[in-house]
Amino acid sequence: MLVTSRSGLAGLVARNGAHRLTLDLLSCNDSLRLLREVVGAGRVDAEPQSAATLADQCGRLPLALRVAGERAAAEPGLPLRELALDLGDERGRLDLLASDDGDASSAVRAVLSWSYRNLPPAEARLFRLLGLHPGPDFGVPVAAVLADVPLPQAKRLLQSLAGAHLVQASGAGRYRFHDVLRLYAAELVEAEEIRHTAARRMLCWYLHCASAAHHLLLPLFTPHPVVLPEPPDIPAPFTTRGHALAWCETEAANLAAAVRCAAQLGEHALAVQLPGALWGYYDLRKPWTDWIATHEIGLSSARLLGDERKRARITSALGVAYYDLQRFDEAAALFEESLAVSRTVGDDDTGSLDRLGSTYRKQGQFHRALECHRAVLALRLADGNQRSVAVTLNRLGSTYRDLGRFDESLEHLNSSLAIRREIGDLHGQGFALHSIGATYEQLGQLNEAMDAYRQSLAVRREIGDRRGEAELLSCVGNIQLRLGEAGEAREAWTQALTIFRDLGAPQAADVAGKLEALERG
Repeated sequence: MLVTSRSGLAGLVARNGAHRLTLDLLSCNDSLRLLREVVGAGRVDAEPQSAATLADQCGRLPLALRVAGERAAAEPGLPLRELALDLGDERGRLDLLASDDGDASSAVRAVLSWSYRNLPPAEARLFRLLGLHPGPDFGVPVAAVLADVPLPQAKRLLQSLAGAHLVQASGAGRYRFHDVLRLYAAELVEAEEIRHTAARRMLCWYLHCASAAHHLLLPLFTPHPVVLPEPPDIPAPFTTRGHALAWCETEAANLAAAVRCAAQLGEHALAVQLPGALWGYYDLRKPWTDWIATHEIGLSSARLLGDERKRARITSALGVAYYDLQRFDEAAALFEESLAVSRTVGDDDTGSLDRLGSTYRKQGQFHRALECHRAVLALRLADGNQRSVAVTLNRLGSTYRDLGRFDESLEHLNSSLAIRREIGDLHGQGFALHSIGATYEQLGQLNEAMDAYRQSLAVRREIGDRRGEAELLSCVGNIQLRLGEAGEAREAWTQALTIFRDLGAPQAADVAGKLEALERG
């Protein structure tokens, strides 16, 4: 006998020796095969991308695919892209995934309700509240925060929901919704009076954790303190630097979605703080798409709040992303805007001025860069912040190198390195050693350059700075080629190219060109 159920039927297994076979979602190929059967192979093969989009929109659930397929089959002249466009409106998707004959057994919403109505009250409540989560998956802590329950209880409730196939385990202690189930949960939670309170609690927790991660990733870079409406009951699920970085990697999509969610809910005080709390992770890992998107949202929220200080800081941080992407004109415009706003409100403008100087240097305006950095250094020496002094000394040293003033370059760079070693700024040591290597390389002192590059490479790898690692590998390859070590240069450049392409960094084209030239001999 074959028995099917959305429940795990634990009783049949325990008492009657039944063998459980848990079915996953249909694969992409099987989903398309089902659509071919219902819609017709010709139409599916004629619009493969639209058909794949339909499969994803239906959560690759057989019933939802059949309902969508029947709707397409009933209108032979309807392009699949138009049906996919209709289903793209999430708020109306469950309505579209209902049969035209009114048969409840073939309406996706009705079938899902059968599983939902069998849930105990605590599980049903958590299922609804999870509909507030804006990201693709979630861990036990955020479920506990949403439901305002202890971690062990949240874990048991999630396991129960997974047993009812209303959420799916996606890794150790992590779960996700099928797309259609997420929409169903979001629809149910609309009736919850506490939905805004629960969502705000979740956003505060993400802000708290992002801030805690930043302090572990860049302990000497102190942003303005995070202001939370209330301290979260659930602590950040990490205590070490490595675990903080791993948490940020796992939660990256959720953190970006949290910024968007905060703005949509009108929680602009949270939306303006989240980008700053994400700085440590963004600066190390360079997820530029999320970086730009979150900061543009934060900027809009700052303007809505009339918070000019936050506007200036977010604008400057946004400029760094464009600087990294080598879009120097846009970066300069953002730094100049940040400077103007900071000066209007009497806020510290040295960070934006220093960054503007670096941008001038990249644009070949070395004397303007020197003017900016010298002005910043005077202010920072008076202020006494050693880390900030070291940053500007490094930028001055790089500018002197571009001007061919190598003795002054090494003097400033070695001073920067000494300060960073004294204060334990590992992140900054990587920058200083890289710059020292670049100066020695221009002087033709290749052994000294290679030694500095390799020290910097070790630091970048230790702290998880992938773009920095790729830049150093590219520099090491340059030296190795000059030393006649073509095989070693090829290996270094290949590693660099892999990282640059993974990051979507503009330097990938340059490294690819060097490898092609090497192959041509």
